[in-house]
Amino acid sequence: MELTIMPGFRVAQQVAPQLKVYSPTANRLTVTLSQQGRELKSTDYALAASAAYQYFSLDLGGVRGELVITVTGDGFRREIPYEVVASPVRSTRQLDGCWISLVHWSDQEARHFNRELKTLTAAQWRDQIRGMSAIGVKAIVIQNVFDSSNYVFAHQDTVETYGGAAFYPSKLYPRRFTGLALEDPLEVILAAADQYHMQVFVGVGLFAWFDFSTESLRWHKRVATELYQQYGHHPSFYAFYISEELPGSFYDDYAPAHKAAWHDVVTFFAEFAAFIKELAPTKPIALAPNNIRFEQFLPAWRQVLVNVDILLPFAFARDLEHLNLAAIQAVCDEANTHLWVDMEIFAYPFEDTGLIPKDIDSLIKEIKIYDAVENVFGYQYTGLLNAPDSLCDLGGASPKQVYRDYQEYIARKQLDEGREESL
Repeated sequence: MELTIMPGFRVAQQVAPQLKVYSPTANRLTVTLSQQGRELKSTDYALAASAAYQYFSLDLGGVRGELVITVTGDGFRREIPYEVVASPVRSTRQLDGCWISLVHWSDQEARHFNRELKTLTAAQWRDQIRGMSAIGVKAIVIQNVFDSSNYVFAHQDTVETYGGAAFYPSKLYPRRFTGLALEDPLEVILAAADQYHMQVFVGVGLFAWFDFSTESLRWHKRVATELYQQYGHHPSFYAFYISEELPGSFYDDYAPAHKAAWHDVVTFFAEFAAFIKELAPTKPIALAPNNIRFEQFLPAWRQVLVNVDILLPFAFARDLEHLNLAAIQAVCDEANTHLWVDMEIFAYPFEDTGLIPKDIDSLIKEIKIYDAVENVFGYQYTGLLNAPDSLCDLGGASPKQVYRDYQEYIARKQLDEGREESL
């Protein structure tokens, strides 16, 4: 038996987490909730013999705070530390996860931190992970593990001729990105995430931006296999994140593409999802498109999302007059896809200033825009948030100040939650 819980470590009390279970032999499983060593509730679930993959929503029975979810069945046993947040809304109203970049794709955008980011040592990367954990950020999304400046329909790369550069020691594509201090930053990050009981979405990419062609699919299958073979032993390896991103309108506003190319996206995720079920049963697949005009393409998205476990749209705050979260939530519900959100931590617009963090008031105000979603992830931690005692100075003084302010926000929030729980 294999299983994954989504969200992976924390929900608000209104949300029922979901178990994704792979069990070709077992006919039942038992889920037990306990808190401080005391059993609270035990529920049996029947497994259909005809379906190896099944989903179960967990009734947490109104419990709040830290608990342990124990799943047993057919000789299988797994204990999952979990947190239920006292919250008046579906969101936890905090940063549940954050992106990191091993190298940001744009030196211009990342002008305040990219040079130093490339030089981080193993100790400095471990310290970055420590800093994330200390403010309750328990999931890490690695943006991409290959560097490529290609865009869909504007390059000639194939699986065999791919010219990108790896950020890790790849046997498939041994050409390395020059300038990184570390031979294998993925190993360092995953090992640190293991230590801090965090979860890592490993960024399978980049083949080419917005590219979901047949060649891209072949490339992603090969790279996902290598990544899982090299790093899948880490408990923190939680999900496969597809790095290519995508406009909410697919290719409607993208001149090099023909508009019907959205069918490529449907095929990509149908075949990639089937492939991952064989490679790593129950590991989620995640995608982060922008939200722009998403609601105008719901029939197409409906076909894509049936093969995406977690959707993390971004760019909502750039146009609040056209907030389309409700429409996206509805189509995600139809597809059994978890809707989280990719919240941009950087101030907008950024073209003239480069990426700098929002001030704390703007950050908290935006978090509360997403009260209806399960989890809020931030883009990005590296260069935009940094612990005051950090071993590196990514982004200078402002990321440290916003980190300090956010830390105070979390402390006040936890105090308020403790008072509510005691009532």
